[in-house]
Amino acid sequence: MSSQTNPFVEGTGVVVKAVLDKTKPLVEVALGGKLRFENHFPEYPDFEIEFDSPGPPSVTGTLTGTVQKPIVVQMPDVEHTFSYHIVYKKEDGTSKRDHGVFHARSCGGCPSNG
Repeated sequence: MSSQTNPFVEGTGVVVKAVLDKTKPLVEVALGGKLRFENHFPEYPDFEIEFDSPGPPSVTGTLTGTVQKPIVVQMPDVEHTFSYHIVYKKEDGTSKRDHGVFHARSCGGCPSNG
């Protein structure tokens, strides 16, 4: 799902700043909120978010973005924790996969903005 079909309005969701080996391991989002992944690793201008199954209901397959085009994910209206991985890519096809597994949690009482 592209960010164009799932718009992010400032102050209505949580932003994940993706940087190799510096990304927060857990992000919490209010029920039904939006999660925006921003690539802050300019040496690898393209990136992908790969959710382990089952991912958020709004996600099908691997999500792709760039330094200029963030990835936006609609989180569900129920409490759930989703695991995901980040892969950074150069234009020449070389890539780096961030170490570890990251988690996005939708929950009542979680922040509505980051």
